[in-house]
Amino acid sequence: MLNSFLKKYWVGLLLIAIFSVSSYFNLVYLINSHIYDSKNINISGKQRMLSLQIALLTTDYYTQWNVKYYNHGLELLKTFKENHDYLIKQKLTPELRELYFGKTNLDKLVRNYISNSSIFFTKLEETNYHYILNNSKQLLSHLDNAVNLFQKSGEKNRKNLINIASLILGITVIILLLEAKYIFIPIQKENQKYTKSLKMLNRFLEEKVKFKTEEITQLLESVGKYVIISKTNNRGLVTYCSEAFCEKIGLNRDKILDHEHPIFAANKIDKSELFTLKNKTLKKIIKNRTINGDNYWLDVKIKAILDIDSKIKEYLFVSKDITKEMKSKNDNLVLEDANKELEILASTCTLTGIYNRRIFEEMLVEDIALFQKYPIKKSSLIFMDIDHFKNVNDEYGHIKGDEVLVGFSKTVGLELRSSDIFARWGGEEFIILLKNTSLKIAEEKAEKLRIKIATKEIACVNITCSFGVVEIDKTSTMESIIKQADDMMYLAKEQGRNRVVSS
Repeated sequence: MLNSFLKKYWVGLLLIAIFSVSSYFNLVYLINSHIYDSKNINISGKQRMLSLQIALLTTDYYTQWNVKYYNHGLELLKTFKENHDYLIKQKLTPELRELYFGKTNLDKLVRNYISNSSIFFTKLEETNYHYILNNSKQLLSHLDNAVNLFQKSGEKNRKNLINIASLILGITVIILLLEAKYIFIPIQKENQKYTKSLKMLNRFLEEKVKFKTEEITQLLESVGKYVIISKTNNRGLVTYCSEAFCEKIGLNRDKILDHEHPIFAANKIDKSELFTLKNKTLKKIIKNRTINGDNYWLDVKIKAILDIDSKIKEYLFVSKDITKEMKSKNDNLVLEDANKELEILASTCTLTGIYNRRIFEEMLVEDIALFQKYPIKKSSLIFMDIDHFKNVNDEYGHIKGDEVLVGFSKTVGLELRSSDIFARWGGEEFIILLKNTSLKIAEEKAEKLRIKIATKEIACVNITCSFGVVEIDKTSTMESIIKQADDMMYLAKEQGRNRVVSS
């Protein structure tokens, strides 16, 4: 039934649209026709005036022979001819066509008049002058008739267009009345029936929802002893909490209801995150404290409950207690951190913080093995010994000596690449493994370090250092390459200290 009404309604609208468009175009046509008719009437009236002016001007020219009359006369004749050509090209009524081209033959009369007038103004022939005088009155009469006929045509066109517009308007009104009677009024009655049915259905659904809500509440109460469940309104105030929830946070139910949810109160979740939950579930792992100060962890899932208008009415929080798992995980992390710390302690010098001899030997063995397998780029060693370090301890004390060792390590470390291995070999001896570095570049690096150390106060003490530089080759072993570097360093000592010696 409703679909049938809608089809009729759209048909009615289509007809109204058609007639409205027709009315619009008719109005446009009416305005254009009125402009067109007014223009024709205006030009035909000008023709009558021009014919009089030409006749008067010929007399003045004939009697006075003034050249200004000659020029003016030719201009009038040009305008007179253009207006005549325009009028006869228009869509003429039968009466006008008869006047211009029939028995009266106004067209021929006008053209003869123009021809004789042109000859007169050009040659001043008396014969042409008499022709103009004799035909002026007749021409004027016929031009008056043309003006009347153009006015009559314009009035007729206006009446016809007004009648058409009135007809379209009348048909549109009739269609609107028919639509009101056979479409809108029946639709209104049908709508009232549907509204009444919807109200009855709404009441039924409300009762059904109320019953289901009570049923769900009872179900929640039964499982609430074991499941951590809570609900809040859209402002975050608790409207329901299960027995397990109360037990977990250590508060009675009456101290939780109508108060801000503990998760919000502890700033564990930003309320703005909940505004986008219409079709999503927010998952969070929350760490909080009970009223007694005990830590607990919950795996929380938050779901928005919508009302009939799809607006958020409540939030449902369903949580799983993961306190045991999280504590176990934290214990493992603590153990991992402790192992990492032990590993660092086992591989570094406790005083300077750089690598110790044990870890350096392991890295050197790996690098030698890698080079022997892939002999593409060689690595080099720099063995260093602080000159007369015993004098530093004797003069300044062992604490100052330790400060010098720490400062020395930092100074050298700042000049090295991240790939270089820097270690304390023992006492005041240090060693550097320069990976993928030739002997020449290693010598340059050692010289740069020597100058840096010799020209800078370290822990307010001036020191120098002796350097031994060697390059790893295919025959090298850990013991042989270190002995070779150590020999070069002692050779530097023998040659006067504070120098670089290489092999």
